[in-house]
Amino acid sequence: MSDLDRKLLFVTGKGGVGKTTVSVALAQRARASGRRVLLALTEGGQAARQLGVPAIGDQIEQLSDGLHVVLLEPRAALREYAEMSLPPSLVRALLDNRYSRSFLSAVPGLYPWACLGKAWYHSTETVDGRDRFDSVIIDAPATGHGLEMLRVPRVISEAAAPGILKRDAEQAWAMITDPARTSVVVVSLPEELPMLESLELIADLRALGLELARYVLNGRLSDLFTEQEPSWLGLDSATLSADAQQVLAIGERRLCDERAQAAVEAKARQLGVPLSVLPWVFGADTPEGTAVLARALAQSQ
Repeated sequence: MSDLDRKLLFVTGKGGVGKTTVSVALAQRARASGRRVLLALTEGGQAARQLGVPAIGDQIEQLSDGLHVVLLEPRAALREYAEMSLPPSLVRALLDNRYSRSFLSAVPGLYPWACLGKAWYHSTETVDGRDRFDSVIIDAPATGHGLEMLRVPRVISEAAAPGILKRDAEQAWAMITDPARTSVVVVSLPEELPMLESLELIADLRALGLELARYVLNGRLSDLFTEQEPSWLGLDSATLSADAQQVLAIGERRLCDERAQAAVEAKARQLGVPLSVLPWVFGADTPEGTAVLARALAQSQ
C-alpha cells in the first residue's frame, strides 16, 4: 500500500528537520497522482512560501485543482467544532466570554483535540455522497507535541463521560489506529542527534499501535568523495600555504560529514520502516525547491 492510499497521513519529527517541507512535497505528489488532497498545517508561514501564496488561513482554500490547504488554528477549530455540536447560545456562552476562554485554554488536550478533530472530520467529510478529499495530510507539531496530538483521542475516549465528545474521540481513535486508513511519516536529518530523537519517536508511535508509513532522511548531502581514502588526508598541513590549509580543512570536514550521514543512513535501513532519502536542495523553501523534493519522494517509492 502506498503512503498516499491512506485517508489520514501524519507527518512529524524533531523541530527543524523539514517536516513541513516534506508535508508540502507529499501533498504535491498526491495531487500529481490525481488525488483530492487537503494539506492541514499547524504552522502556515513556511508552507505559504513553499506553495507561493501570501498566507494560509483557518478556512479551507483551494490552491489548484485537487489541492486544498487549511491552518489548524486551535481557537478557530474549537469554535467550528462547538458550532457543529452545541446550540448557538451555549457556543456564545463558552467561547465569547473571556473567563470561559481562559478556563478552556487550560483544559489539557482540548486544543490539540480541536485541531486533530478538525482534520479527522474533513477526512470523513462527504459532498453529494462522495468523499470530499481522498487524503488529508497533517503537518503535525514537532515530536512531543505531535505525540500529544496523536494520543489525545484515546485519552478523551477513556476519560470523557458519554456524549458527543466521547463518541467523536472514539471514532477518531478507531480511524487513527486503523493501518488501512491512517499512517505516520517520521522526518529526520542524516545526522546522529536528530536520528536518536526520531528513534524514540518511532518507539512511542509503535507503542500506541500506529502504522509507520515511511522514515524520511531529509537534506542528504551529495557524495563528493569515494569510499577510498583520499590521498590528501595524509598531507602535512604545516607544509602547505594558508589557502591550501583552508581547502584541506574544508575537505576534511566534508568527508567527515559524508561518513557520518552514511552511517546514519545505514542505521535507518535497519529500522524495518520504508525509507526515503531526500537530497539537500538549495531553495527548499521555495515552490521550485519543493517541487524537486516532491519528484524525489515519488522516485523513492
